[in-house]
Amino acid sequence: MTTTAEKILIMQAYAFGKDIECSNKFTPEWWSISPNPTWDWYNVDYRIRVVETKPTTYYKVIYKKKGTLQAHITDGYYSSLENFHKFRGNTTATDYIFCYLDHTNTISDTPQK
Repeated sequence: MTTTAEKILIMQAYAFGKDIECSNKFTPEWWSISPNPTWDWYNVDYRIRVVETKPTTYYKVIYKKKGTLQAHITDGYYSSLENFHKFRGNTTATDYIFCYLDHTNTISDTPQK
């Protein structure tokens, strides 16, 4: 059963451009996107479509030029080594040794998936 307050929230979400899913009350396990809801609350259940996204992990990159002793840690965070190369411009994987430092200060030689 959907309360009046829940109905209002669902309809407001639709007015603001959110996708609305509907399900016939006789087949509640089957939901589909309703591009133009009829708001037949007696026969149909409605809900706001939730789009699940995978969170992006950002890393500081610790790098050192091969043959040198001095290591550097980046000021910013990067979501991938490719983004680090784009920002730095002159670093290549063959010239440098890299490792990654995530938000928990865990160091690894490869980014976590």
